[in-house]
Amino acid sequence: GGSVRLYLNYIMLFSTIEKRFNCKIKKKNNFEFQTTFNNNKIQILFAKNPTRDNIYIKYKNYLEKNRIELLPPPGDEVAKKIKNSDVVLFFGLCGGFKGRKGDIYLPEKLLEISLNSHYLKKEYISHINAINQIKINNIFIGKINGKKSKIITSNVALCADSIEEEESLIELCRKLSDQGDIVDKESYSIAKNIKNIPLGIMVMSSDLLYNKKTMLRNKRPFIIDTKKFNKFCLKCIESVL
Repeated sequence: GGSVRLYLNYIMLFSTIEKRFNCKIKKKNNFEFQTTFNNNKIQILFAKNPTRDNIYIKYKNYLEKNRIELLPPPGDEVAKKIKNSDVVLFFGLCGGFKGRKGDIYLPEKLLEISLNSHYLKKEYISHINAINQIKINNIFIGKINGKKSKIITSNVALCADSIEEEESLIELCRKLSDQGDIVDKESYSIAKNIKNIPLGIMVMSSDLLYNKKTMLRNKRPFIIDTKKFNKFCLKCIESVL
């Protein structure tokens, strides 16, 4: 879940996988990669946002118009492409309503939020609720050290830049903390559309919405513990080999 540039150039997940499993990851197209190790054929697919709604389309057009980067397809479209697979592993980052930055989460309950605007005014906060809960058998639970959790997937990034006031983001965080533990932009759409295939979801908190110093904003450098994230990605992969 996220941009190709994030995982290749900053997190360096591909080079970590290549080194650990003595393999070479090859590019199939802008958002699909593949490799083989231990006699297993691995497909790596990127997804961004839950669905191709107006929020997604406007963001995609903005990125392309300003030549920033290409936007991966949304999670529901990526999940529907997966047909013949022994297992699906989803890795991503999330925002925390509680806990600490860098905590590892293994969601087993998932909900969604669908907003009509990429910018939230404070009077909208009281109307935002997570809905349509689904449950999954997260195959990482019992194999990986992480928190069993309830994750909310939002089509809008819940960060300081997408809301009228920082205090409103903290207020929203308090409200949603009664409905879930963390928030991301893809997990729900992946889980909802993966049919009859074992699924593992592992996410790490990259920001905390309840604190102005740790909430996500564009002008602040994006810093996460990449070594920890890569370590858990490798553990997740090894758990299914």
